Parts: sequence; C-alpha cells; structure tokens
Amino acid sequence: TALMHACRYGHWEVVQTLLLYKCN
Repeated sequence: TALMHACRYGHWEVVQTLLLYKCN
C-alpha cells in the first residue's frame, strides 16, 4: 500500500507541476 501511495503522490506532484507551468 505504501508503494501505491508513493506512486499517487508522485503522480499528483507531476500534475501540480503541470498546472503551475500552464498558469505561468
């Protein structure tokens, strides 16, 4: 379960970065 959580967190981090990039 920890691995899945890490994968989700990493995915969310990527999404957040993309959103910030789009905003800029």
